[in-house]
Amino acid sequence: MNKYLLFTVVFLMISINSSSQIVYVKQNATGLNDGTSWQNAYTNLSTAINSTSDGQIWVTAGTYFPTTDLNGQIPINPRLNTFKLKANIAIYGGFSGVETNINQRNWINHPTILSGNIGDVNVIQDNILHVLSCEYEQLTVSTILDGLTIKNGYSMSLDGGDIGNGGGIYVFQTSGGSFQIKNCIIEENYAEGYGGGLYI
Repeated sequence: MNKYLLFTVVFLMISINSSSQIVYVKQNATGLNDGTSWQNAYTNLSTAINSTSDGQIWVTAGTYFPTTDLNGQIPINPRLNTFKLKANIAIYGGFSGVETNINQRNWINHPTILSGNIGDVNVIQDNILHVLSCEYEQLTVSTILDGLTIKNGYSMSLDGGDIGNGGGIYVFQTSGGSFQIKNCIIEENYAEGYGGGLYI
């Protein structure tokens, strides 16, 4: 009985620790760049997403551009870069970089902007196809976007492919799934097909 109780306690401790993982992202962090604290925060949001399997990603104010594609690779065409939506990953913006509790953030005073404007700032046709996206990913209610501004996606057909959908957020699933969007601004996105701001 004692062995069973000990196993249960250890299992619960591991479960609590794994589900409460926090990964930090701060553009001007100067530490180890491993996401373990504000000092050692990742400076690149794409790296943080690609390196995280579950938990929360806290992101400070600033403008962030995706630097890898859905496979975590650097594509030949940078317009294919995107921030990947992943199951059990919650991305929270609005931090100044000193907070110890999520309720201390302020996404109005500390806007976290995810932008697709990677080319000429005055031309939208060379922007990222999808600022955030996923394909064939079983999203869950733990997939959360909160306190973010998502802007400047421009979805269009490339190389004669299908008409582009979802300039801001593009989600393609073949089975059931769910995710949450809270306290976000989705603006100034375009799609030749459907859902300039959001396509699911």
